[in-house]
Amino acid sequence: MSDVFRRRERNLLDGNSAQFAGREDFLEAILASGEYCHMDDPVGQGDLHDDIFRAWLEEGQTACGFAQRMSGLAESNSATFLQPNREVLREVVSGVLRAFDENEPEIAQLIFPYVTAPTGLTGLINDLCSDGTWVLNISGRDDSGVFVSLEYHTPGRMVAAVALGFGPFDFLPFTRQGPFTALLLCLRSDTPEGRQQRTDGRIPVYVQDARMAGNAQVDVISAAETVQIKSNILNGEFVEAASKDVTFRLPEANFDQIIQK
Repeated sequence: MSDVFRRRERNLLDGNSAQFAGREDFLEAILASGEYCHMDDPVGQGDLHDDIFRAWLEEGQTACGFAQRMSGLAESNSATFLQPNREVLREVVSGVLRAFDENEPEIAQLIFPYVTAPTGLTGLINDLCSDGTWVLNISGRDDSGVFVSLEYHTPGRMVAAVALGFGPFDFLPFTRQGPFTALLLCLRSDTPEGRQQRTDGRIPVYVQDARMAGNAQVDVISAAETVQIKSNILNGEFVEAASKDVTFRLPEANFDQIIQK
């Protein structure tokens, strides 16, 4: 991918500012690179959505050291769903995750580039949560939005994989405003040491629980760095909505469109 212009200027908590690349910046870089000029619709190709999204994760706007480091590992466990087909989407997503569950690494990346409007996002949530494999929980609220948590319940296990959600929506925290609507989740077969069961008997697992090769101390340092970097980028905006327990922050009007509450 050619150099990406970073046109989104952000005032940071420490008084400085930084430039970030947005959706249009990445799409422009793809079209200008010349590498994909033989394609009739380069941006419509699934592998390019994967490339763009991983490049965005590596940029660091998520302020999540785990997501940033895992972006390279997620390449083999990434799937893009180019068109909505509500009758089969849930089954296809579940089948993809079952296949990913048998592979390394423990991170899964699901991209839904056709979801570009708030109604499309609530439609995706309704589609996924229609059979109990995916479960929606309310994890908090602010003055104008509801924090929803999307969990994938791995068949045969008591693990609840809590997804991180991203999308091209300004009602999301800045650290979640990605070029495409996407979900990241951890597919650990076991549970992190010391993690307690909830009242429903399940044990939550987060993206940061995905294990990486190397010294475990690196992960501890990354957790501390993540908190500091995230606070700096968010600069007091939607801080609670950017926590690991929240998949999406939805405006009240869009939350009302959710069927499975």
